[in-house]
Amino acid sequence: AAPASTFDLGLADGSAIEIEERPEVEVSEGFGARITPEGVPCLNTAFDVTPADLIEAIVTDRGVLRPVTREKTREFFGNDACNGVKTG
Repeated sequence: AAPASTFDLGLADGSAIEIEERPEVEVSEGFGARITPEGVPCLNTAFDVTPADLIEAIVTDRGVLRPVTREKTREFFGNDACNGVKTG
């Protein structure tokens, strides 16, 4: 599931999406106690990018996008930047 505002039709593909990295401490010190050995690095990404060919459908605030292809996504959202979809 994803709101329309998270789609950026100006990107060529998902490899250009900047992945937010969260603080290591959210992983290493979960629930108020250290849960990893001191000095062990932790990767804590806020999300990842799933290749479109592995996605059956995306539920959005505008309906269900299916199939998930570049062409269908542009058709589904159009080029209406006023409705929250970035068109780059």
